[in-house]
Amino acid sequence: MMLIYIEREFDKLHLEKENWNRLVQQSWTNTIFQTYEWTRICWDIFRKDNELLVIVIKEGEELVGLAPLMIVKERYLFRNRRVIQFIGAGISDYCDFIAKKNSQHILFKLIDYIFRGIPQWDEIRLVGIPEQSASCRTIAKISKENCLRIFYLPHAICPALTIKNNYQYARSVSHKKSLMRRQRYFRSQGKYEVFHLFDPIEIEKYLNEFFEQHISRWEKSRTPSLFLERNNRLFYEELVKKICSNKWLIFTVVKVKGVPIAFHFGFVYNNVLTWYKPTFNQSYSKYSPGQVLLKELLDYAIDSEKDELDFTVGNEPFKRRFSNTIRKNMSVSIYQGYAEYEMKRV
Repeated sequence: MMLIYIEREFDKLHLEKENWNRLVQQSWTNTIFQTYEWTRICWDIFRKDNELLVIVIKEGEELVGLAPLMIVKERYLFRNRRVIQFIGAGISDYCDFIAKKNSQHILFKLIDYIFRGIPQWDEIRLVGIPEQSASCRTIAKISKENCLRIFYLPHAICPALTIKNNYQYARSVSHKKSLMRRQRYFRSQGKYEVFHLFDPIEIEKYLNEFFEQHISRWEKSRTPSLFLERNNRLFYEELVKKICSNKWLIFTVVKVKGVPIAFHFGFVYNNVLTWYKPTFNQSYSKYSPGQVLLKELLDYAIDSEKDELDFTVGNEPFKRRFSNTIRKNMSVSIYQGYAEYEMKRV
């Protein structure tokens, strides 16, 4: 017997995180951004006055489908709007519905239920769905069947260095002359150290310096550091507390003569090293400490036999230069009203 329902409070979900994460591992988009821990932390820190909207499907006692959504209240043209989004939208590099790869009917029911079972929404804004996910085709199909107006946003580029079955190529990337030259420079300046940390106590020792280094790095740019906002600091602090026990968080420190010249806050999940938040000491910028950090992460990923180093969202030139795989994220907005659709389309 199939049961589908909406849960509006996390503490009443009655879902063990192990069951949630087991379903993630069987889904199209199996990244850290779909896990229970990530989703719960995103909700707890950034919930504001949003409404939780988790759609759950069970077959008997088995969890077979999840839509980790929320309703965001927006003000637009002198009226309030209700926008359905993924939990963690804007924070998570990949978002998706959660169902087994071979359970197309479950995915269909999840998405169809949003359109038919949730009253009073103005827009469904789904950002960051990997193009290879079956969700993309299903969204388009159900939107057409329901005569809804769908607006496709520009694709986000997601480069990666695929290492599995490409070991020699990956090693040649990590040995590019520009990387080797900058690493040699810093090694010539004195004691050179690299730490890949997984223990929360060790990571916490560096967190404040990581935040301050990032703030300094971006203070003269058009996009000030996210760590000027207290909630963003709190989010990273909670990640350290909640996901280190799973060995999903990797915090990299590069030091010269005891001084941290670069940090990276990233993840190791499903045998993939995920590039997430790097920063470097602005005082050394002319010597490219960011490239030295990249060199160390490339070497770590290759030496520890990771399947890939995923640079995630962003089309920065350095990502293209050090990748051999280009993926795309799809984002769509779906409207019930014709007027809003036309305004967005123009």
